[in-house]
Amino acid sequence: MHAQADARIRDLGGTPPPRPQATATDADAAPAAPPAEDWGARLGRRIERNAARLEQDPELLKNAFLGSVPTALFLLVPLFALLLKLVYLGSGRLYLEHLVVALYSHAFLCLALLGQMLLAALSDWRGGRLAVLDWTLDLLMLALWLWMPAYLLLMQKRVYAEGWLATLARFTVLGGVYATVLGLAAVALLLVSLVRI
Repeated sequence: MHAQADARIRDLGGTPPPRPQATATDADAAPAAPPAEDWGARLGRRIERNAARLEQDPELLKNAFLGSVPTALFLLVPLFALLLKLVYLGSGRLYLEHLVVALYSHAFLCLALLGQMLLAALSDWRGGRLAVLDWTLDLLMLALWLWMPAYLLLMQKRVYAEGWLATLARFTVLGGVYATVLGLAAVALLLVSLVRI
């Protein structure tokens, strides 16, 4: 490389600077470049480091996971709309109409999950000091969990204006497929959270 640089300097009419001659011992003493590391190995090392951090503070994973949930739900809205389109194929409704239903459904789910988190935080804050209040909070959380699918079923019945049997059949198929997709997204989100912390 030095010889090429010196030749170029001479071509331009200059005088190359004096350079020390490299010896075989200098080449041997030079540190070797680290081997190129692939993406998977770097990711594995990062997960190992974060797993060690999790042993000291398990809340890190929960916080990273809960911080990623809104993004995942937002990304799943168009997929849910596509599933609605497929389940209601031949209904004459456009994809955009199904997208509006998906947005409202996910907005409701986000509000219900927020309510669940607030009730859980209130229950933790109380710390079991008043059994009646804890029992009431647990009952409210259960009612909210039961209201989520009930609301979505009633909304689907009202929006698509079909009979109960057809609505229940489509709701069951849609719920099963979407629960599977949601489960896979949750596992992927957990892995991403493990890398991010």
